[in-house]
Amino acid sequence: MKYVAQILIFVLISIGAQAQYENTYVVSPRLSLSDDGSVIAISGRRIEDVSARHGFRYPIDFYNAQTGEIIDSYMGSEDDIIGLSLNADGSSITYNDNNGQLALVNLTTIDQPLVLVVGGNVEIRYPVWNPTGDEIAIAMGAGLRFYDTGQPTTVRDEYNSGILGFAWSNDGTTITYTKHVESEPDGILSIVAIDEQFQVGIVNEIPIVSSPVVALNSVGNMAVTISQEGIIVTDLNDETQRILSDNGLQLGITSLDWSPDGNRIAAGANELIVVWDVETGDILETMQVDSIAYDVTWSPDGQHLYYSGEPAGIYRDGLPLQESIANSNPD
Repeated sequence: MKYVAQILIFVLISIGAQAQYENTYVVSPRLSLSDDGSVIAISGRRIEDVSARHGFRYPIDFYNAQTGEIIDSYMGSEDDIIGLSLNADGSSITYNDNNGQLALVNLTTIDQPLVLVVGGNVEIRYPVWNPTGDEIAIAMGAGLRFYDTGQPTTVRDEYNSGILGFAWSNDGTTITYTKHVESEPDGILSIVAIDEQFQVGIVNEIPIVSSPVVALNSVGNMAVTISQEGIIVTDLNDETQRILSDNGLQLGITSLDWSPDGNRIAAGANELIVVWDVETGDILETMQVDSIAYDVTWSPDGQHLYYSGEPAGIYRDGLPLQESIANSNPD
């Protein structure tokens, strides 16, 4: 009996360790929240699979944002996923991996991905869904590329090298992107209009400090980028700029998001999230986190702040998603 008990304890420990491993996100977890706030997608797990090219698969897990329950998992990627984006209602996702593959996955046919770009093109970055339509934009070494997901073909290439980051406007008619230039200041904030045929026209170009991250407010007339002193808010109409100081925190910002009401900006950084008041420039909140805070995202009602990190994957308001939901619904 003694040996049976020891074996049973070992088995239980092994099961517990396996469960903990399978629910731990430690591979640069990335997050996307659907525009309607219903679905969260998260990458960052690594699962052993001898049938995979390198012996591992990197799933994308889909969660109900209100209940915290898992909806489904996409198990198709054999490389680390470095960017993902849900469409407006959370029914489809596009992602790219570190081997340069760009794919489209519909949750109703989750085991049948549509590969838009085969692996090998490592210059693909930042797939982002148009908030109002069926189009995907990606940054490439040569500039921007657009895909119509209804007819999965390349719609348009916009050649403008050096693009660092970009964001769609909420109405889907413009894209604002940043790029590095050899001048002083060393960056450009470009606003481009996109018509129904995906013809792109430059609306304006504003000198800025080079920034790999950009976010727009809901109206689309203000952009926020990063600087050594904190963040810079730029009025896209009159080109005025204001620095919102990080008070010497030297954040190393990885992501930015503007609250839906336009009054707050959140920044994710290494072991810290900072929230500014846009009007006063004051820091409203600093939130200590356990790892790098990736993909900081406001909920559609502006009441919650999501981000991805290690080891729980999805966090809301500084707590793992399920724990945050439980605290909000104690009954």
